Amino acid sequence: MYRGKSTLAPRSTNLLSYSEEAARTRMTLLREALGTCDRFSFSNAFGKAAVTSEVLDAPYLGDDTLRYRTLSRLDEGGFAWKLVTAVRVGGVIATMDVQEVTGPLSPEKLATFRPEPGPDEEVIARLVENVTDAQGA
Repeated sequence: MYRGKSTLAPRSTNLLSYSEEAARTRMTLLREALGTCDRFSFSNAFGKAAVTSEVLDAPYLGDDTLRYRTLSRLDEGGFAWKLVTAVRVGGVIATMDVQEVTGPLSPEKLATFRPEPGPDEEVIARLVENVTDAQGA
């Protein structure tokens, strides 16, 4: 985990290792889930939230890349954006999770607020490069 320059929420990365077939299947299932369910709600110790999601274009970074963004409308009036990039390299799935939490926003401001990977693209590319190098060792 590390902090981005413009947010309080930390960025986080994960490496998940599977057989290549299982990793390919997991990416397919994630893509299908995002295509099937673009709205859901949940409640936890912090309150209730309604979430919408959208799949985004992503640069070619490995054998398979998927990027999606979610918007959580929090019960107490704030918002939480999450931007996730998942990259499969062979049997390894590397993810980068960028989150931005805000207080209440006017509808006009909400319509224009979109967290983007920005400098995190370099971190994602380096993570994929490290996985690729490790698989070749």
